Amino acid sequence: MRITLDTGKDPMGTAIAEYYAKGRAARLRVFSSQFYEDEIPVDTLFRTLEDMPPQEQEALRLCRGRVLDVGAGSGCHSLELMNRGMDVMAIDISTLSVDVMKQRGIDARVVDFFDKTFDEKFDTILMAMNGIGIVGRIERLPEFFMRLKQILAPGGQVLLDFMSSRTRTVPSTSTLPVPIMARLTTACNTAASRENPSTGSTSTLTPSPCMPMSMASCARSALTESTTTIWQD
Repeated sequence: MRITLDTGKDPMGTAIAEYYAKGRAARLRVFSSQFYEDEIPVDTLFRTLEDMPPQEQEALRLCRGRVLDVGAGSGCHSLELMNRGMDVMAIDISTLSVDVMKQRGIDARVVDFFDKTFDEKFDTILMAMNGIGIVGRIERLPEFFMRLKQILAPGGQVLLDFMSSRTRTVPSTSTLPVPIMARLTTACNTAASRENPSTGSTSTLTPSPCMPMSMASCARSALTESTTTIWQD
């Protein structure tokens, strides 16, 4: 089943289009029964490499081969990869967002990640900015990993981030979920590890709020042979 957003019910796409056209947009507020209420400054959706958090910068460094940018929004990650000479395709269910990305020179398409008719192959699948959120429910993880298996090229990798259930105070008057970046690779070693990119240290991964057992086990089951690496700032 293919899902796309009606332009009249697409606040994120509307904000992206307005900002791109006018250099300003109304505030974008996010409400969810599962997460904290959030307000997103629209200009952050157009950020450059220097303004990206360390997790995103590291994910971009790890990208290789042909890259699929899932839920690409304004295309800020795709643009950075293109500047590095990489072959990138961006997809989003927002027609407004895809229109903006095309105007920015990005190979962007209106595609639902779960649409099985979309079956091109990629060496890297990038899902930044809480990209795992497209799954919606934990019961849908097996379907998610089966889609990865369908479109990943042999030896491919998935770079995604998600929010930990733990919180930290930033600043002392507010709490934000801890962003976690995970790297799933199809490899001969099926051990899961926890790696700190800055030090290169690695240790065996055990189930934790950062990587629930259901997520790690679904990945191994669907991808057959996989290595799961996670890190956080």
